[in-house]
Amino acid sequence: MCIPEIHYADNSCYLLAGTWKVASEWSLVLAACRIPHRISPGSGQYDIEVDLTDCALAVEQIRAYQHENQDWPPEQTSRAGTGSAAETVWTAALLTALMSCAFDPDFAAASKCGAARAGMIMHGEWWLAVTALTLHADPAHLLGNMLAGGFVMVHAANFMGSAMAWFLALCSGIAGNMLNAAMQPADHVSIGSSTAIFGLIGAVSAYRTVRKPWRGVKVALTPLGAGLALLGFMGSSGGNADLGAHLWGFLSGLALGGIAGMLVKARGGPSAATGFLLASAAFLIPVAAWYAAWMHCQP
Repeated sequence: MCIPEIHYADNSCYLLAGTWKVASEWSLVLAACRIPHRISPGSGQYDIEVDLTDCALAVEQIRAYQHENQDWPPEQTSRAGTGSAAETVWTAALLTALMSCAFDPDFAAASKCGAARAGMIMHGEWWLAVTALTLHADPAHLLGNMLAGGFVMVHAANFMGSAMAWFLALCSGIAGNMLNAAMQPADHVSIGSSTAIFGLIGAVSAYRTVRKPWRGVKVALTPLGAGLALLGFMGSSGGNADLGAHLWGFLSGLALGGIAGMLVKARGGPSAATGFLLASAAFLIPVAAWYAAWMHCQP
């Protein structure tokens, strides 16, 4: 924190800002407080000239401003495994090509084995909560989820890392499907990655809320409000939308994203090894779930 150094001359005092950037910031503070002043270039540095009668108040306001902003901007922690936006998009396309059954010529069989049937999930077939995330009814369904999910995933990967973003999306989607199955009748059927997409929206909202420096309730809860707005805007659209899955995915994401944010805040970003484990889990869990689903479907 830079405490203003003061020089006095005649009926004025000079707050030694040093650089133009600092002088500009202090000038904005004083202007907001309606304290008359002017920026005065000195020998290699910039000062702020204030009337002697306003000097004490000017110093007090600048110190208050510095105290309120001492943790801003937040320290950028190491984010091992963070991928670029292009890397995230290509990864999404690759995983979709490998895992999605939307264009499977035997889609009916895939849907029979992998759709999230509430009664079957509640009787122990947990893998259906995973496989359903990779099933889409038609190309339009798949394309819509890829566009929405890709936008959210690129945004999430930019500040929490690709590995953590994919892992949180998957876990939120699984938890959302399982909670939705518990609340629905036994014959309820659900497919699509939208549960994971809304889970990631919830995870991003909670992660940013937890990581955000405390500057009041309104500022701290802004990311959460944005997530709720997206849930309301996107989660209730479409005649075949599974509103329960969207809601439970979002709530699961809130819980998991909050935990992840607190861990990162306390211990720093994930190491390269941890990022590799998270990315591997995000890929292998769906593979294992589909293996279990196909084996269980065998006559």
